[in-house]
Amino acid sequence: MYRIGVGGFIHETHTFCPAPTDVKDFEDQKGVHSGQDLIDYFTGTNDYYAGYFDVLGSYGAEVIPTSHAYAGVNNYVTKAAFDKYTSAIVDGLKAAGKLDGALLALHGAMVSEEHVKAEAEIVRRVRKAMGDIPIFVTLDFHANEDHELTDVADAVFIQKKYPHTDMR
Repeated sequence: MYRIGVGGFIHETHTFCPAPTDVKDFEDQKGVHSGQDLIDYFTGTNDYYAGYFDVLGSYGAEVIPTSHAYAGVNNYVTKAAFDKYTSAIVDGLKAAGKLDGALLALHGAMVSEEHVKAEAEIVRRVRKAMGDIPIFVTLDFHANEDHELTDVADAVFIQKKYPHTDMR
């Protein structure tokens, strides 16, 4: 049986917004889910995770939920928030033991205080922690990504429709 870790960190950064996005913003939007709560919250929705669960379930794979954080649209993500939610994914994957792969729900337009290509940094940290396992990433259709992400991810999938009817 395959064991696949899942997690995500989604933020759409608009640098003209007046305030940075901190941990409180993620918590206030009730956008933080981990462990079984991640599975319960997203099962049956039109979200990346529901698609992950459908496909993994059809192959009899074991889903290992880590952490998901979402805070919508705002200015850059603070160092504290970026480190907290990236570490939650990485720590969850490491705690799971041997995994056969990881699926990461990202956005593709996140900027943090320290990382212009924040999604690439998330995947770099996952890669450093997990080694040579397949890491697949899903992104919003207006992602601002380049080789930095594709150099560290094994596959990148982008939705194609707005409204986002094809996330799942």
